[in-house]
Amino acid sequence: MHLSLARFARITRRSPQRLLAKIAPWALPLLLLTASALLGYQNGLGRGDLLLQDWASRQQSRPADPEIALIVIDDASIAALGRWPWPRELHAQLLARLQQLPAKAIGYDVIFSEAAEQSSDAQLAKALHANGNVVLPVFDAWQNTPAGVTTQTVLPLPTLAAAAAGLGHIHPTLDADGVVRRVPLARAPGWPHLSAALLALDRKALPADFSPRRIAFSGPAGQYPQYSFAEVWAGKVDPALLRGKYLLVGAAATGLGDAYATPTTHAEQRMTGVEILAHTLAMLKQGLHWRSATGLENALFTALWTALAWLAIRYARPQWALLALLISLPAIVLCTSWLLASTQVLVAPLASLCSVVLLYPIWSWLRLELAVRFFARELARIRAEDPVLASLPQSGAGADVLGRKMAALGHAVGQLAGLRRLVHDSLAQLADGVLICDADGAVVLSNPAAQRLLPKLESESRPQALALLAAQGAQLEAAALFAPTGYTQNLQLADGAAVLLSCRPRLDRQQQLLGWVLSLTDLSVVQAAQAARDEALDFLSHDMRSPQSAILALLELHAGHTSAGPDLLARIRQHAERSLALAEDFIQLARARHQQYHFAPTDLLDLCYEISDSCWEKAQLHAVRIDVRCESTTNRWAAYPADRSLLGRAIGNLIENALKYAASGGQIDCLIRDGQAGGVILAVRDYGPGLSAAQLTQLGQKFKQLASGSSGAGLGLSLVQTVVARHGGELEISNAAGGGLCFQMILPMADNC
Repeated sequence: MHLSLARFARITRRSPQRLLAKIAPWALPLLLLTASALLGYQNGLGRGDLLLQDWASRQQSRPADPEIALIVIDDASIAALGRWPWPRELHAQLLARLQQLPAKAIGYDVIFSEAAEQSSDAQLAKALHANGNVVLPVFDAWQNTPAGVTTQTVLPLPTLAAAAAGLGHIHPTLDADGVVRRVPLARAPGWPHLSAALLALDRKALPADFSPRRIAFSGPAGQYPQYSFAEVWAGKVDPALLRGKYLLVGAAATGLGDAYATPTTHAEQRMTGVEILAHTLAMLKQGLHWRSATGLENALFTALWTALAWLAIRYARPQWALLALLISLPAIVLCTSWLLASTQVLVAPLASLCSVVLLYPIWSWLRLELAVRFFARELARIRAEDPVLASLPQSGAGADVLGRKMAALGHAVGQLAGLRRLVHDSLAQLADGVLICDADGAVVLSNPAAQRLLPKLESESRPQALALLAAQGAQLEAAALFAPTGYTQNLQLADGAAVLLSCRPRLDRQQQLLGWVLSLTDLSVVQAAQAARDEALDFLSHDMRSPQSAILALLELHAGHTSAGPDLLARIRQHAERSLALAEDFIQLARARHQQYHFAPTDLLDLCYEISDSCWEKAQLHAVRIDVRCESTTNRWAAYPADRSLLGRAIGNLIENALKYAASGGQIDCLIRDGQAGGVILAVRDYGPGLSAAQLTQLGQKFKQLASGSSGAGLGLSLVQTVVARHGGELEISNAAGGGLCFQMILPMADNC
């Protein structure tokens, strides 16, 4: 995308640090690549590169060319034939013996620039001419003059030069460290190298490029077979060993001739000039063309390794990045050898090694600087966003800036961990279920209330909120639930629970979506409270208004009379007592439902006698006898844990209810029996007409009058059900055998109460 200069300027003015943070990771590698390329373009960094290139050259060892052999003027030859220089007749005699082989070509690395006896020179010239394949050397003599150092080309004697098959120079090129690594294939005024002249005699194809070339040494000194001059001259060497080969004759005796250090010789070893000629000849003969890389090639090689090293530290973990850099160092050297073997190009690897070595500390410094800035920026952001963390220190204890910033950030992280624990604890205490989701709707945090409503939360890791709700029977659309403006809906879950679902988005400071917050409000408690309220209103509007209305009606009826008779007063008293009893029942029901029960060991039989005695007067009015019996074969009832007051109230309500339906002159039984599993049963039975099946079903419904002429909204029965349930038992109502209605309070074993 095109970025105008004006827009770029606005970005840099608004957030220079942010721009720097974006540019720095790419600016550094570009600068390093440029610097490494320029370093590689220098085409060698001195002695270090030369040593590395020498190592690469030694790895290219190969067998000696079998068509090349050396005839050396060694110490044994000097001892056998006399001190140097020898008479030229000896050289002529050697050439005469070699003529009998014959050899492919002979390179005679001996200087014949000064005249000897005329007969000796003539004999040598004759031998040279007779062989027809001998190349004599040409060399440059260095002279110090007042004008400076000058060179002079030294040629063989004209008669010898004319008799030889060719001339060739024998000068290697010495590098700054005194090691022979290169050789010019031609020197002015047009002299080819002696090895090239030998190949020309054998009609071998010569290289088109006669520029200086790196010598492809095939091995260390002594690799090519060497035969003593004296032994060959005396005919002691098998001619088959020399026949058909390129023969190089030169000095190898101590103090005689030239010897040089080469890449394949060790510190205490030297290679003679004639042997260097052999390696050069083998190189040209085999078509090898080793050359040093150009500046551009070295620059590309260095930049490539720098780029690979940067990619390693940029995208790999720190420990793997360091390992990759350490591995890359020997890999660069090995790659240098591989390139020489495959392309015959010898690169200078030191620039690459230096770039890779310097890259890690430079990159580490940059990352360290960015880390310090990041710590400072994040600490400032944390302090700015949360008032609780506003008192965090800007820096902690440490020996350096990074240590202090890390200590301060560690303190902030500790504070954030405390806040996180606070959030967890707060969520755990909420009565409403809460789900914290990510932007994709996966649950990342929930509280126990949500886990109770959605059981699958505990068994799955990062479940989808939609899937959890669907498992509980709530089918919702993702677009509706995760609407940007929020979502609210009443749901009925599969287990019957009614919940209010609310979903709101979580946004960051830039109003970017972070996730969603879902709340699940259990409406069961609210609905139960509403039902209790409706029940109270119905009670107040129905039963408690009835006696009050009756009192007002009686007063209006007798408003014109001057005196009220006993009958009127009795009726008013009756309605007032009824209203008071209803209020008392309502209060007792509220207490039974909500107050804390005080359980204590209670003698249930004694409690039954006490309640029956309190109902004796009412029983006498109905001419009904109350019979209390214990049919239990155990003594569980003797010290049963119960709330004596409320349980006695429940028994009294059942007895009073039985008195309403018992026949005059009849009986009410109050029984104690053994229940199942160690429980106790308190039963109240009348011998009245009983109830039909439909009436038994309706009996559990509050505010249902069961017989015409009877009043009450079922408050007494509601209290009995509540008290029994709070004791951990249940109320069972049935028609008794032989007639009448039986209420059984089935209480659990004492330990389960």
